Amino acid sequence: ISRKIAESNGQLASSFEWPEDLSLADVFPHDFYPAYVIEVAYGMNRDPELAAYLDETESTALRRSLISWLPWILVTIASCFLLRHTLRNHEIKPHSKHLFKTWSPWVLITIFTVAQIAADQIYEFAATFVLFFVGDFLAPWILLEFVWRMVPAFILGCYFFGKPENLIRTFRIFHPPVWKDVIVAFGIVNLLEYPLYLLTDQLTVLDPNDFIGIAYPTAIDHADTILNAVIAAPIFEEIVFRGFLFCGLRNRLGTAWAATISTLLFSIIHLQYDIIGLVSVGIFGLGACWLVHRMNSLASAIIFHMIYNALIFWNSWLLYQAPFS
Repeated sequence: ISRKIAESNGQLASSFEWPEDLSLADVFPHDFYPAYVIEVAYGMNRDPELAAYLDETESTALRRSLISWLPWILVTIASCFLLRHTLRNHEIKPHSKHLFKTWSPWVLITIFTVAQIAADQIYEFAATFVLFFVGDFLAPWILLEFVWRMVPAFILGCYFFGKPENLIRTFRIFHPPVWKDVIVAFGIVNLLEYPLYLLTDQLTVLDPNDFIGIAYPTAIDHADTILNAVIAAPIFEEIVFRGFLFCGLRNRLGTAWAATISTLLFSIIHLQYDIIGLVSVGIFGLGACWLVHRMNSLASAIIFHMIYNALIFWNSWLLYQAPFS
């Protein structure tokens, strides 16, 4: 199969607009080719072996696609049954108005901007030393990414609260999450994002992971995913965007403006995505704001964020990284 596809390398490079001197081995190492590449190669020479391999990969991909969609579908169905109960039970817990009213929106956004810039500068400065001393060894990079995610929350926490226990108590981080609300938010976000999925042209994306994974992850890559994407990102991003920005702006500007501004800023830090990805991030951010608004606790939003990221990486691994054999 590798030889037959390699014979079509020049035509494939032209079809996918790769540089002429770029081989298939550079794009798809380990002789693993997505079904759409095989389909293009088959269309060029109608080889029966390629046709058989294409049928095998497409049937495997279809089964995995159904498996990857299953948890999203089940949660969405469950949210439909819980929606009426959730909307009827709309009591909102009191929050620390006396604290957040003392926060100036301009000061809050300024400190947030400074914190984000500081995190990026610290990362770039430290990355120079890590690259010089350890090269591509992944463990220090995992720790550096964790620190980079933590810095904005740390700076905002030091400025507005002083002590970590004050931040934890005010944002009720360890308060028990409301699972019914988490399921409803998950289902609503899924339904709103589904049209975006239909707008995405899956066959033209050479890297469907889009900055969130690599083609052949090792055990340490999975550890990086779990630590930074499934644990660190939900905790620190919810503290910054739904904790400081949404809660901090809500009592001065109102719930709608606070949700809008915090969600726009949340989307801006995800500029590595295309426009559809940014809209998806914004929809997710509004769902997290709704959870925080209902209970005035970050606990449900953090759990929501963790499950969402975990399922994204599960889908990414199952569809694009797990071997077919």
